[in-house]
Amino acid sequence: MLYIVDPFDDEGVTLLNYEKIRRSNRAYFEYWYSSRASPPFSAESPSFDIKSTDMDIAINGRNEISVHADIEFICSVEGVRITALELVPLMRVESAVLDDMDTCFVIQEDAKADGQIWLVFPQTIAKDREYRLSIVYAGGGIVEDLGGDNFAVMARTSWFPSFYTNAFDPRRFTMTFAVSSKMTLLASGKLVDSWTEGDVNYTRWDSEEDYDFAGFNYGKFSAVTETSDKCRIECYTNMKLSDGLLRVRRLLEEYKDLQSILMILPHELTTDRIGRNAAIDSRNAYETYSHFFGEIPIREIRVSQQPDISFAQSWPALIYLPFTAFWDESVRDRLGLIRGDASVIGYETVASHELAHQWWGNTVMRDSYHDEWLMEGFATYSSALYLQATNGTDRFKDYMNIQRRLILSRSYGDLTYNDLGPIWLGLRLSSLDFPEGRRLMYAKGAYVLHMLRMMLFDYDKKSDQRFIGMMKDYVRMYAGKIVTTDDFKRIVEKHFGREMDWFFDQWVYGIDVPVYKFNYETKEGDDGYILTLYIQQSNVSPSFEMPVPFVVNFDDGHAVVHLTVKGNAAIGKQFHLPKEPKTIEANPWNAVLCNVVK
Repeated sequence: MLYIVDPFDDEGVTLLNYEKIRRSNRAYFEYWYSSRASPPFSAESPSFDIKSTDMDIAINGRNEISVHADIEFICSVEGVRITALELVPLMRVESAVLDDMDTCFVIQEDAKADGQIWLVFPQTIAKDREYRLSIVYAGGGIVEDLGGDNFAVMARTSWFPSFYTNAFDPRRFTMTFAVSSKMTLLASGKLVDSWTEGDVNYTRWDSEEDYDFAGFNYGKFSAVTETSDKCRIECYTNMKLSDGLLRVRRLLEEYKDLQSILMILPHELTTDRIGRNAAIDSRNAYETYSHFFGEIPIREIRVSQQPDISFAQSWPALIYLPFTAFWDESVRDRLGLIRGDASVIGYETVASHELAHQWWGNTVMRDSYHDEWLMEGFATYSSALYLQATNGTDRFKDYMNIQRRLILSRSYGDLTYNDLGPIWLGLRLSSLDFPEGRRLMYAKGAYVLHMLRMMLFDYDKKSDQRFIGMMKDYVRMYAGKIVTTDDFKRIVEKHFGREMDWFFDQWVYGIDVPVYKFNYETKEGDDGYILTLYIQQSNVSPSFEMPVPFVVNFDDGHAVVHLTVKGNAAIGKQFHLPKEPKTIEANPWNAVLCNVVK
């Protein structure tokens, strides 16, 4: 167990538990507690505002990278002389120079010891003055050769230098890469120039906007392109098999019976030139999200394969998809990768989820781990909207039912994911006992957005215009900015026309999930029918309230009515109907995350 006090951290007091991973020097940490520090353990953080980062990067034949980075920055406080740098310990700093003339003293221990890098400036840094810090560093282990010109790019968030005291610091990235002319280099941002000198290819990339991260992918690829009036999608797949897949292919070729048992032919393992579907999915998802969320500056996106079986990631204008995402469902099924509807839809939406991060994470950026649900939950729900637009309502409902089951099903003994805590806890939902606990952010975060959508939905016109207006307003307001949960709540309140503390307290900061029991009776009235609905809400705190919709079905149409229930009391309400109802459906579209019992 570790108790940490870091006066420069926003939450400077942290209680951690850890467990060493067998056959490894690494440890897995779980957060037991985290909060802001009180004096005398708190300090004014020497906040550095990085304005731009310009890098010259070379990758040599041994897959080592060397970097010359120029950082333009301003410090927000007086008197800073020493600060920590965020840079993966595999990178060894060779020099650090301030304003092209003053050499900084660099403290960097062995990579296997204390990997933190400390920088001592030649003199104290003046407040609000702009400086340029030039850092030269190099090392191996960032680019891993997996054979067949397949490369895994490691340490994606810390291969470029940042100041340790800034968890997120959007800045403009410009990068020039030098790689072998036999290879392709893909990077975040916009490709603004490329040229060849001898056997070296040079490419110049510009983020044009301020972003938290910059990244690259590297290998030998074939490419396909899909365009529309809104976007350009380039999809890159590896031309050869990695060593691991090549071994599987050779086994299939050597043992013909294995082909019959698995029903797999050797050539089906390749992904070369089969990126068209991923490119089409990404283009269609981009257009769907533009409709629901509005335009963003990122219009040209490279979707690239990486030699991973399940991991995907999204950087500004650059998406990494696992090689399994490019196989069709039949191949995945025959290789045993499909385990129920959840994995089917997981593969079906991996490209659309990562593309959604161009809105949630790359255009609108989160403030802290407490706000990560705004990224992952929103990207998860974006995939649901994409399925609805391309595959219909039933597929949308299937997807949301999978999210609901993840939230409420008992996965670990008597515990559900929802029992782990509020989604506001972010990464702290994961633990040694429940390492996948943070998945709650994805599923319940999606449901928070779904419930808001359903409360804004016009059932008579079957219109999402109010929800679309809210989301477009959110993107317009915070594009290129860092947001908190409170920022999103203010946009929600603007479009609901009321304060929404009650909703966020229940669904973002709370863990209550209501149980509803309802019945009804109808009788003929003087000018139609009278419907009396009775509903009992339980399993919630006394202040918990929620509007619950009901669909009233007639022979030739339907109507929607709402009951707002508070606490654990039973209520009844009468509604005048123009004709006799045939059936009553509670909670259509799963508009409220709940359990309904007879």
